[in-house]
Amino acid sequence: MRHVALEAYDGRRLNGFIFIANDHSLREFAPSKRYLGIILRGARAAGLRRSYLEDLEAHPTYSPPGWVRQLREERPKRLSDLPEVTVEELARLVVLNLLVARLF
Repeated sequence: MRHVALEAYDGRRLNGFIFIANDHSLREFAPSKRYLGIILRGARAAGLRRSYLEDLEAHPTYSPPGWVRQLREERPKRLSDLPEVTVEELARLVVLNLLVARLF
């Protein structure tokens, strides 16, 4: 995270922050349609410039591959339908996910 100085539309100076990826080998990922919609609603509600809204509206979105959509359909719909998991099982899953993530 890095702190930055910002200037609002009305000229006010504001302090803010940005997040920067530590792994610069990662490529940029497009947001999902749902997430981009959330960003757009916030931008409209904040009264941001029309040109900025148009840029957001034109931004490409991520569409998951078929196998991901299939997995999402198969997952439990309610929290109560999830199986119990021990701390040890969860730790193994986290390590496995980290190893798999390194492969891609």
